[in-house]
Amino acid sequence: MEKMTKVLEQIDVEGLKDLVKKAETTPENYKIVSKATTVCRGGFLNETYVRDLNPVVIDEPCHLFGTNTTPNPSEHVLAALGACLSVGYMA
Repeated sequence: MEKMTKVLEQIDVEGLKDLVKKAETTPENYKIVSKATTVCRGGFLNETYVRDLNPVVIDEPCHLFGTNTTPNPSEHVLAALGACLSVGYMA
């Protein structure tokens, strides 16, 4: 079996430190308001729109009366948690 090595992109440490300093001195410029709109497309299939990005499509597995075409809400929460932990770890 071949061993695979992955190299992660380097974090701009100085840029991150600069961002933290700016946020500490002028926090009013760094407040974030997050908005999302969810639309039910029928059954348990939903689309959530965030900013001007493609929709996040959410479904349920067949045994929960969905069509099993995309991750369910719990799986999206786990994915979000994993991404947050990864970003925190890298920073």
